Amino acid sequence: MGYVSDFVIGVLSNATFALIVFVVAYVNRRWIKRQLTKWTLSGDVWWFCCDLHSVKLQSNLGRYDKVGVAIDAALRHARTLGVDKDIVAEIQALKEIDPADHPSLRGRVDAIIDRCGKLAILNQPGFES
Repeated sequence: MGYVSDFVIGVLSNATFALIVFVVAYVNRRWIKRQLTKWTLSGDVWWFCCDLHSVKLQSNLGRYDKVGVAIDAALRHARTLGVDKDIVAEIQALKEIDPADHPSLRGRVDAIIDRCGKLAILNQPGFES
């Protein structure tokens, strides 16, 4: 008899929990939808940052042909994200720097990353690091 009562209690508690989750989700569905839509471009944010770092990495490794590929990828993600036109122009200007000029390239990429970070912080209300 003990196993049956434990089983019934387990089923009822799980059913109750599922009902509570369903009710909360139904009542807060607009909030949930807003939270999910904030993440629709998260892949582009990630790869935008990675591609900017890849510009420096490829240059340091002497893979000069890959520098242009990384710049193009960063531009594609920047445009998808709707990044400021000045930043897009700065990324485009990276193509004019000799890929073998590591210090210049690294300095320009770091400046772009820094500027994007500052804009991101300014656009997030209540940001704390």
